[in-house]
Amino acid sequence: MLAVQDDGKQRFYNVKNLYGWSEAKVTQRALFEVKKKRGVIISRSTFASSGRYTGHWLGDNNATWDDLRTAVIGSQEFNMFGIPYIGSDICGFFGEPSEELCLRWQQMGAFHTFMRNHNALDPAPQDPAKWPAVAAATRKANIFRYSYLPYLFSLFFEASLRGGTVIRPVFYEYPKDTRTHDLGYEFLWGSSMLITPVLDEVGFVKQSYECSEQKWKHCY
Repeated sequence: MLAVQDDGKQRFYNVKNLYGWSEAKVTQRALFEVKKKRGVIISRSTFASSGRYTGHWLGDNNATWDDLRTAVIGSQEFNMFGIPYIGSDICGFFGEPSEELCLRWQQMGAFHTFMRNHNALDPAPQDPAKWPAVAAATRKANIFRYSYLPYLFSLFFEASLRGGTVIRPVFYEYPKDTRTHDLGYEFLWGSSMLITPVLDEVGFVKQSYECSEQKWKHCY
């Protein structure tokens, strides 16, 4: 961390986070030069303004309810950092998820902007088809996601023009309502879709925001 960079002015400690940013920038440029069209880049090493060039995934996680909840927080945080294309390893990377955990993660993960079920080599496969109930829930969630892709694409287009978020905390839309300041486990797609996932094995929704200014319609 104390090593001095080639210019003799900066220590590695001060510039190490620029590695991922620099790699994303040149990779995007090279991809466009080769393919002559836009591509998709995903990185685990990002920095301020990386969202212009790459998405981010939340890294190797564990097949636990705690890490499911962490994924909900992480997707909101990275949108606030300016990186709207974000997702977790659905059902967990390390360990073997229970049927209920994988089902709930597949449901929540359908509302990540970057959606991927992914795990390590050693644990047992966690393909949704392993469990009939998970397969059915995943199919329903994926169909719902695909039916709203035009809305999701519109949010990304607006973010690319003006900045801002795609996944956003509830307090982004209702900052004057102090009840929203502690609502970490539900989130919005844009301003029009509120997602309240089930995040524990007893099947309770931890929070459900009701705003007196809006009328919400259940659609899932």
